[in-house]
Amino acid sequence: MVTASDDKSGSTAKTPVTAGATTDVTASVGLAMSNLHDDYDSDAYYQSKDGFKIILANPEVDGQVYVDRMLSSDDDIHVISDFKADDYYTNKKLNDYTNRDGLDLELNKQSAFKQFVSELLEKVVECRPPIGAINNPGHYNSSNVYKNVQHHKMPVLDGKLRENNGADPIRSKEYLRSYLTLSDEELDFLKGSHHKAMDLLPDGFPSEVSSEIKGRGILYAGGGSYNWLVLLSLVMLRQTGSKLPVEVFIPKDSDYQSDLCNRVFPVFGAKCLLMENYVDVKKYKFKGYQLKSMALLLTSFEEVLLLDSDNIPLKNPDYMFINEPYKSNGMIVWPDFWRRSTSPLYYEIANIPVNETHQVRFSYGDERDHPQPLETHEDYEWKISYHDLEGTLPEASSETGQLLINKKTHAKAIFLSLYYNFFGPDYYYGLFSQGQAGEGDKETILAAAHKLGLPYYQVQEYIREFGESTGEYEFHIAAMGQYDPILDYLQGQEPEKYKYDKWVYDRKKNNYPMHKYKESETMFLHCNQPKLYPWQVDGNGFRKIHDTAGNRRRLYSHYLHEELGFDAEAKIWESMQWLLCNHGDISFRGSRDSNKWCAKVTEQLDWLKMHPEDVEIKGEEKSNR
Repeated sequence: MVTASDDKSGSTAKTPVTAGATTDVTASVGLAMSNLHDDYDSDAYYQSKDGFKIILANPEVDGQVYVDRMLSSDDDIHVISDFKADDYYTNKKLNDYTNRDGLDLELNKQSAFKQFVSELLEKVVECRPPIGAINNPGHYNSSNVYKNVQHHKMPVLDGKLRENNGADPIRSKEYLRSYLTLSDEELDFLKGSHHKAMDLLPDGFPSEVSSEIKGRGILYAGGGSYNWLVLLSLVMLRQTGSKLPVEVFIPKDSDYQSDLCNRVFPVFGAKCLLMENYVDVKKYKFKGYQLKSMALLLTSFEEVLLLDSDNIPLKNPDYMFINEPYKSNGMIVWPDFWRRSTSPLYYEIANIPVNETHQVRFSYGDERDHPQPLETHEDYEWKISYHDLEGTLPEASSETGQLLINKKTHAKAIFLSLYYNFFGPDYYYGLFSQGQAGEGDKETILAAAHKLGLPYYQVQEYIREFGESTGEYEFHIAAMGQYDPILDYLQGQEPEKYKYDKWVYDRKKNNYPMHKYKESETMFLHCNQPKLYPWQVDGNGFRKIHDTAGNRRRLYSHYLHEELGFDAEAKIWESMQWLLCNHGDISFRGSRDSNKWCAKVTEQLDWLKMHPEDVEIKGEEKSNR
């Protein structure tokens, strides 16, 4: 009798030192050949017909039992160490990998989800409008008396809500319906398509799928070159104190970077979510704006904050999940710069009743909200802001660089937004925006929730632009600041008490310094143009870190520093420096020389620290390059 755990003193049956996890497993838990050989004893690691046998010692049983058994046997018995039942792998979810029922259950859960996604997409495809595309020059009114731009669409940058410029026409029904036009037949076909979608799309996730959608988390839209932006944002997110788990949505296999997904992201509590694992990407074509609705569909989180890859949190967003206004609404959206440009045709197509003679909002805040006379239906069509009427989407339009939503309570809104996005480029993007800046997915989730009568909260504080200063309160916009919804909600309970009173509104002037509320605080900085690739923002000129004369400068000017009270731009560049200088072995698409970009980022960071107030230096004699 010999034991593999014998020491030099001859003692036998030592309790092995092991590491592991599972409990409630009897006898041997080691995966040995005995699991495959029906004629092996249950505790045998190996045995032969000649009596040679190796036994796995179960530490839970007195070692003397094995000693007595070996002494009473004529077989050539040896003992090796087994794992402790409670010290094996840390996978508590499935503690017996030989249990076919358990394996079937886990595999079937995955298959059920994939099957559900496939069936859902089939239903979306089945709802395809049986007409050609409408979001094209041929469907915009070429004889429109109102100001229009290329292809007769709405002016891209007109209608800023904060400015309420007196030169802009009232966005009445008459104004909004003067751009995109449809024939009666096209309108009927689109109505039929939308009605079919409402009938075919399920109300929620099936129980076997819903049970696996759990917890709170943050979801990034990443993949390919966007992975650098995700990692930069993720570093900044963790600096705010956020501890929620993170998933990074990767659209296709070619966008997947194994080093990031398997080594780097997990360090920050993040894992990759590859769409190709769930969707036949050859059969269903998604790109650009359409992908975010797929990310929402596929994430494992029940309550999820969806962030664009170029969106940088400046405050810990975790608290939003457990406070108002999210708790009672299950969905928060943030505003864009512009007034809403949604066509009245959308409300007809979606069968959303609009009370066209009942004004429920007063979004202009001056005499334009109370035109006289206001007696006939025609008066309302020409004089009242259409999106101040009962039944319409509220001002302002949406900016979806961030979205907080409960997947279960708002499941059908996600499904309907998938329909809107799948047919967005040809149909719905035009109906929602009519050429206004940012046309894309931005209105789809809000419109879906609105159609379904699901609750949502729209942040009231004005979005704020930051960028190169071209004059007093004028910019080449490089980033957008979005505000804390908790503070927004609390102040909205007593709007007069918290009304911002440090700026007197004048619609003939630029009202950049004006806020909605006194105590608003920036939560997100959506750095969308330029995106913060050091190898792209380096250089001279428009949206670069040097002006045309080669002088260093900030991307967001001194106004960002003044708004926040700290130098967020420097903190972002510090994170860039840390990633590129301390961890240059991480591979990013677009960056071929980490040492080079470490040096360049360090130069910009040093300059930012030397110029905290960003007195923009002009002229060669003051150049600090």
